[in-house]
Amino acid sequence: VSMRILDISDPLHPRDLGGYSETYVHEVYVRDSLAYIAEIENGQVSILDVSDPLDIKVLGRFDSPWHAAHSTWLTEGGSHVIVADEGHRTDYDLYKVFRKESGISVLNISSDNGSKPKWVAIHSVPDTTPHQIYVRGDFLFVAWYTEGVKVFDISDPAMPIEVVSFDTSKLTPQFDEFVGAWGLWPYDPRGEYVYVSDMEEGLII
Repeated sequence: VSMRILDISDPLHPRDLGGYSETYVHEVYVRDSLAYIAEIENGQVSILDVSDPLDIKVLGRFDSPWHAAHSTWLTEGGSHVIVADEGHRTDYDLYKVFRKESGISVLNISSDNGSKPKWVAIHSVPDTTPHQIYVRGDFLFVAWYTEGVKVFDISDPAMPIEVVSFDTSKLTPQFDEFVGAWGLWPYDPRGEYVYVSDMEEGLII
């Protein structure tokens, strides 16, 4: 099973409610009984109805622009799914062949965008790849390996604007490995700090 759903109302005794095994789930973001899953092995993003853990339904499945969907997040209003592709795979054998090209993209899933969801924005940096993404209000926070932290104004999700870039890594994009900032947490209760996990430099605040 690629994804389990647990009842943690009693945290010391979690209860297994069901699961999903149709595809490999690399990461998942859930809101209002809908799960937005990154399927890095097949390069797709799927939207699942998980309101009944014993009867999970696939509502849609979409090829991500670089075919290596690593993580997903939803805009505050729920009209767009943001996706981070971790490297561009030239085949479907995970981690066998990577091009040093990837980025973040935005999928419009609102009901007023026409007949079906569509990709409306893409941002990439040559020779680098993003890893984790988080939305706080009108801002998208990205842990972008050797680039460090990037913050985008997504008040218009179709036109993300980079407003902050802070390099936490001493390494350069020429490295072939996944190094540098690979995680962050922008939800400090006071709204003052971002906590970054850099694989070589440690915790950076």
